[in-house]
Order: sequence, then structure tokens, then C-alpha cells
Amino acid sequence: MNIAYFSRPHRKSQTSGGNAHVGQFLDRVIAAGHQVWTSQPDDRADTHTLPAGRLARLLRLRQMDVLYFRLEWQARSQCRLGLPPYRALLSRPIVAWELNTVPEYGRLLGHTSDDVARAETELQRLAAGCDIAFAVWPAIEEYARRVLGLRHVVTIPNGSDPERFSPAARPALPPVAGPDPLRVVWVGSATLGWHDLDTIRSAAARLERDGWGRRIEFHLIGRGTQEGSDAGANIMGHGEVAYHLLPGFLAAMQVGLSLYKPGPASFGPGLKTFDYMASGLAMIAYDQPAFRSLFAEMETPNPVVPTGDADALIEALKRLYHDRAHLAACGRAGRQLVVKRYNWAATVSQTLAELTQRLPRT
Repeated sequence: MNIAYFSRPHRKSQTSGGNAHVGQFLDRVIAAGHQVWTSQPDDRADTHTLPAGRLARLLRLRQMDVLYFRLEWQARSQCRLGLPPYRALLSRPIVAWELNTVPEYGRLLGHTSDDVARAETELQRLAAGCDIAFAVWPAIEEYARRVLGLRHVVTIPNGSDPERFSPAARPALPPVAGPDPLRVVWVGSATLGWHDLDTIRSAAARLERDGWGRRIEFHLIGRGTQEGSDAGANIMGHGEVAYHLLPGFLAAMQVGLSLYKPGPASFGPGLKTFDYMASGLAMIAYDQPAFRSLFAEMETPNPVVPTGDADALIEALKRLYHDRAHLAACGRAGRQLVVKRYNWAATVSQTLAELTQRLPRT
């Protein structure tokens, strides 16, 4: 297939989950033998860039089998290509949307309620031009059908790469001398308001005050977590870590934290969740529907705690610290589920299968 891919450009140096998602998608689509034209120049040598000139771009788009739009909280301007009169100028391509979140996510980026409402209205208007939508979690599929009016929606969840993220990866941090600590990691952007870093900091401070020292130590990775941004001997900020180096950091950990405040995050687990699982980490998440359903699929369900409850988080960590057999069982259960279902190979394979069966028969 010839695929026009409308998304943020892939940058190999960036560390965000969205950038990792774009990279994994492109890697596997191209490896499967398809040609990809991106809407913006990127760092890759294996993609093409759509021409900038209006006529040249139109002529190239007429050669496409699929127009694929990766969407976050709002539509892309090019989504109008699915509607008249633009659609008539093309050669019957499939128009596909990938829905990664909901418009409310825009509030976390500093947009107003009016901005969010306009984004939702625009998605509703453009929905008639979408042939197939891929939701990354069932709650997003339900929203897309109920609110946006999309008729053909398939849930294909995100995942991880269990060959890259693995307990066997070479740890990026040296072992600690003395009693074996419980290394706990959080990965994300400290600048996004849906992450509950305050509860992590509160738990770390209480453990230090109660004399735990560094028996339980917290490692924060991502934008806004650079060294010196957090006080306390048991909490360390590493700043942004390049995606290709992240497996080594996770291999040095035992527990991954996915602590999201209620809101847009309730529509599905973040990408880091699956990287934790692939790395064989036990996980602790807030007691939210997405995590309850995900953990229920595991042979050994991982613990959930009430949102914002630092005491409950501390108790869950202490249990894992003292019961290393249960800690290991939680980690194995998560990795097994990634290998079985939540991996990029399965995600892209299912996506390509859905697109292929909708191609016009020749």
C-alpha cells in the first residue's frame, strides 16, 4: 500500500510516548513492505515527504491507497480531505483516523474549555469523511461512537516492544551496595497536569522521615525531572532519557508507577504502562477502570491504590519490598501479557489487516 501519514514528525532524539508510538508504527509498516509519505519532514531515511506545492501534493495524494491521520485532542486540518469537494479529487483512498485520546486532553496543554468544545465540534463535522477509526482503548471507542458519531471504530490497543524492553536488557544504573533496595520508577512529562507527582513526592518524604532511608528509592524520568528538581535522598530525577536508552533504565528497576489524575487519562493506560510491563516490572496504578481491566487480564494482578492516597501507595510498596516472590510474579505476569497481546507487532499487524480488507478490489 501507499500510505500518506499525517502526524507529528518522528524525531529520533525525542523521548515522548507519542514520538515513540510514531516511530514504532512507521518501523513496522515499512518493514511490512508498504511505502509511507509523511506530511512533514522527519529524521528518517525510509519515508518520503509529501510535496509542499499544492498541485504536486494533490498529484501525489491521488496515488495513495490510504490517508492515515494520527489524532490526539483535535483534528488535523488535512482531515477535510475526506469530505467533498476534496474527496472527489482523489482516487478513492481509505481515510483512517487513529484516536489516541479525547478533546478534553487539550485542557492539560493549556487550552480553554471553548477550545475543547470547538475541537469536539470539528471532529463531529469531519467524522463523515472517516472510513475507519482505530481507538487505542475501548473507552475511546465508546466516546468516538457516542459523541463523535463515528460508525466504523475498532479498538486496537497500544503496546510495547518486548524484544527491546526486557528484564534481560543491560541495566543503565549500577547495583547498590548493601541491602537490596526496591527501585521504583516513574516515566512521563512532569509538565503535564494529569500526572500525580505530588503523591509520589509525599510518599518518598514520609518513607524518609520514617527511617526507610534508600531501601525504597524513587527514580523520575522525563521532561521536568532533571537532577536537582526533587529533594530527598530517596528520590532522584534523571531528566529526559532517549527512547533507545530507556530499556536499560527500566531494566534497573523493580516497580513502575502509573499514577494519573482523573480526567482524560481515565480513557486508557499510557504508553509507559506497556514498557513497564515488557521490562518485567511490577506495577502500581490508581484504581481506575482502564487499569482494573488491564490488571484483571494478568495471571497475577498488580496492585491498585486509591487516587492521591500516599499512605496506600506506601503500604503497597512495602508489601512488594518484603515479598520479593510476589514482586517477581507481578512482573512476570505483566511481561507475559505484553508478549501475548500488547505489543507493537500485533498492533500494527491488526491495523494493516483492517486497512487491507477495505481496499477496493481490482
